[in-house]
Amino acid sequence: MFKRLLITFIVLVLAVNIAGARKTSKAGKIAGGIYTDAKFNFSFSIGDDWNTSVKKGKKPVRITLIKKEYDIPMQFQRSPTYTTIPKITVFADTSSLGLKQFVDSLLDDKYKSSQKKAIMAEFKLLYGDFTSKKNSKKVIGDLVGHKISGEQKYLVRVSSAGAGGDEMAGSFGDYDVVSDFYAGSVFFAKHGNTIVMMHFICESRYFEMLDLDFEKIIKTFKFGESKDKE
Repeated sequence: MFKRLLITFIVLVLAVNIAGARKTSKAGKIAGGIYTDAKFNFSFSIGDDWNTSVKKGKKPVRITLIKKEYDIPMQFQRSPTYTTIPKITVFADTSSLGLKQFVDSLLDDKYKSSQKKAIMAEFKLLYGDFTSKKNSKKVIGDLVGHKISGEQKYLVRVSSAGAGGDEMAGSFGDYDVVSDFYAGSVFFAKHGNTIVMMHFICESRYFEMLDLDFEKIIKTFKFGESKDKE
């Protein structure tokens, strides 16, 4: 009897310790307004105007940032939850492809891979009929990254009781069909085999202003000192 109780106690202790370890295992940490990634060894600054969520350590999505305050388009004034909230998703992984080759592979409809599928599941801007507006190098100090910007059209059905008047909304039974665009940018940076992607998306009408906030974050991005020889 005592032996059974002892074994049960040990199992419970181990379970609690394992659960605790999993709970505290994060992708990185934020200190002094700077996010530092524990596995991929990169960092960037985050302003007070963003809410943050650091993800679990083994997930490719490392951290997400949500704008605390944002404008709502006229057509969603009475149904604000339909608004595409300004959001930054930071995704990190490894790849043997060169930086430009990696970017081109994401934009090539014919290229398929499990990694691309995982990225597209998180990068709403690129999934579907993405229209590229800008595709160029992005130099930050000694780092040569890449940035693409563009937009994508969307159609949503909003309950007529909750839809606001807008020239982009059309009547459809008990719903109004709203046609508009969301826009955004994706920043890419590579160091060795590590590839980091920062995906930003928002309503297109607010993109020009909000992309400046995204730029402020990008300009603080850097990789730490390499722990291993390349």
